[in-house]
Amino acid sequence: MGADGRAARATKGELYDAQEESRRDRVTVKIENTYSDGWHSEAIVRAVPPCGDLDEWWNDVVFQRTGDGHGEDGLGSCYTATVVAADDAELIGKSYEWID
Repeated sequence: MGADGRAARATKGELYDAQEESRRDRVTVKIENTYSDGWHSEAIVRAVPPCGDLDEWWNDVVFQRTGDGHGEDGLGSCYTATVVAADDAELIGKSYEWID
């Protein structure tokens, strides 16, 4: 456990609580969750910025924030993530989509 009593995270894909608290730069991502039965929801989330391969960042960091629990009954789903704010202006507007 860390000094604050939380267990250490094991994988690089985790959103490290301590890292998020200590970093000044953030990326704000709009998540759109759409399901085959017509259900749709949106969320705005904050994430640590990518450092390295952008595809890895989408899959290892941002994907963890997709979904809203609605599609657990085997529904088809489409998750779209779009960067809406970032210190690195080149990230703004970039999107990634996962389809199941």
